[in-house]
Amino acid sequence: LFVVVLLVNAGLVFFQYYGFSESGGEKAPVDFSYAQEIEVTYANATLEVRHTFTDLPSGELTLVWPKAATAIACEEGACNRLAGDSATFTAGDTNQQVLTYKVPIAGGLKSQTLMQNVFVQLQAGTADTSTVHISTKNGQKGQWITGLPLSSTNTLDGLTYTVFSGKGNVYDLYWQAGDIALKTATEDYSIYSAYNVTDKFVEEVSKMEIEFNQHVAIIQAKKQNVHENSRFIFMPELNLAQVKTQIVAAQLATKYKVPADSPAWLSQLLIAEVADITLTDPRAQQIRQELTKRLTTKQNELLHEKIVALKGETVTLEQLDTMLTSIIGEKTSFFTANATSKTLYPLLFEDERGIYIDEVRIDELKAIKYNDLTYYLATPLLETLGYKGAEGENGFYVTGNGHSYRFPVSEMFYVFNERRYDVKTRPFDKIGGQYYIEEAWLVRLFKVDVRKKDRVIE
Repeated sequence: LFVVVLLVNAGLVFFQYYGFSESGGEKAPVDFSYAQEIEVTYANATLEVRHTFTDLPSGELTLVWPKAATAIACEEGACNRLAGDSATFTAGDTNQQVLTYKVPIAGGLKSQTLMQNVFVQLQAGTADTSTVHISTKNGQKGQWITGLPLSSTNTLDGLTYTVFSGKGNVYDLYWQAGDIALKTATEDYSIYSAYNVTDKFVEEVSKMEIEFNQHVAIIQAKKQNVHENSRFIFMPELNLAQVKTQIVAAQLATKYKVPADSPAWLSQLLIAEVADITLTDPRAQQIRQELTKRLTTKQNELLHEKIVALKGETVTLEQLDTMLTSIIGEKTSFFTANATSKTLYPLLFEDERGIYIDEVRIDELKAIKYNDLTYYLATPLLETLGYKGAEGENGFYVTGNGHSYRFPVSEMFYVFNERRYDVKTRPFDKIGGQYYIEEAWLVRLFKVDVRKKDRVIE
């Protein structure tokens, strides 16, 4: 006797060069502003930094240092609020403080070097204006980029001086050797490339609706992994479709947050809900096609509306599954399953009821509804019935109780004790990388009795 009992359960970088280390103590004032000027000299594989903060509030302020920072000091006569442990500016009326520190760069400047979180920050503070001066002593040919608008670049006596100035905090530096240069700039973005950029391309980009919280640098270079506050957008090719996708992705980062361990396709799917872009990630394309095919027009519209309404919030795979479950009215783990499945995990519905065989619950067993048919996970079910099931060269093989079966993956027949039987529907299907047996075939082939009632299937 095969009994399924319904149990209703309650409830449901390229390389990041540096990271921040945070200090304890009193919290800094919330949403305060200040101005800063950062003077950087690159020499001997080290960034030597003189960092001036002005217009500081009088309360205690928490400093967030680069993990690699060394030689932290107050400039004599220009800094009287730095605590002994360098973790805070103590309360005081002096609104200007000058710090000096060094940040070593392992291996020195290479062809494309992304240096993230290399400047000290004031926790909870925002720079109204930031000015960054960079001087390179060895005269290396290339371009510094900060994400701020480029103000000027000059070379004198073998030294290169580069100045950036604009609104907002500055976290990172990027260096690219060779002929890379600023090609065009607007109030919202700058485009850097080592290749020719046509007037037509610049004109088309200027027509895009680009609204960032801060000025960004679009850099034609190999893809880099950046943190959520980054001002950099890297792209190997400067074509309009890629630029549009990347820009919308950067804009999306200011509207949605996704956990760091989320699959890449999640961001693309969210982008596609709020902007007219072409999905380029293969899994994102498959997921969108599956949803379009399996959901009704009304359900797809409702899903779109719910995702758009999440702007400003953190969006997780589990949250999307809950949302999709509420829309369809049946439980699904479509999004979370696709995060780990090597192939597309189809949209199917899960039966949360406990499954019992001879009054014993089998936790490994699960039932699903797929293409309006009910399926049971094959391997644990077969083992309970006294059979062994395994994938082989020509399909799924089942042996036990003196019988042997072979079920091809695609052909419409099966073999029982060396005899072939043609079928109109497949007894076994491989769904999401696992083999399932369809309920009617379970009854027919293995003489299992399945009886269904309102709250119990037995």
